[in-house]
Amino acid sequence: MHRRPLALSLLVGVLSMACAAADETRFYLGASAAYADLDEDRGDVERSMTDAGFAATARVDDTDFAWKVFAGYKLNAWFGVEAGYVDLGKVDGDFTITAPVAGRGSASADVDGFAAFAVARYPVLPRLDVFGKIGAFVWDVDGVAEFTAGATRFSTRDDDNGVSAAFGLGAKYDISDTLGLRVEWERYADISEDDNDADLFSIGFEVHF
Repeated sequence: MHRRPLALSLLVGVLSMACAAADETRFYLGASAAYADLDEDRGDVERSMTDAGFAATARVDDTDFAWKVFAGYKLNAWFGVEAGYVDLGKVDGDFTITAPVAGRGSASADVDGFAAFAVARYPVLPRLDVFGKIGAFVWDVDGVAEFTAGATRFSTRDDDNGVSAAFGLGAKYDISDTLGLRVEWERYADISEDDNDADLFSIGFEVHF
């Protein structure tokens, strides 16, 4: 029986592991459509206005269509890094003030930013991975408010930004060697001066290179 030299066997083993690692180390791009819940509570708004000296009632819509684009790099089958742009949509609402002056107003705020994550994956099936990620969100909030009392109208704009923690869970199914379907939940914590937590529920695709 022909026997391979030990050195050659070791070399073949090392090359096999290197090829397997190279196969797992891949760059990817993706995009997702999402539903965002921006956690702006009507009661909190009314309490803030009461603290400011106004008797008021408010209506708040804190959910909106959202989307994101992202890029990632798989260091191996279990770990990687990912970064992208996230548009969390808009919070809007209106309010009625009865004292000390009577009037009506409206306010809205657009929320977006850039996120970066460390990603841990676990393959549960040959084509299905589950993953968790943790990182940071560099956010920007652009707000505008208007108030009308009789014939007088006031308006103001405000821009707030900062950095906060972000984390998420998800799953990815590889439809082919180059295309994956991905669903996930992410939380972006302590956004704006009100420290709102935004939850993002998304579905999208990854293109692997």
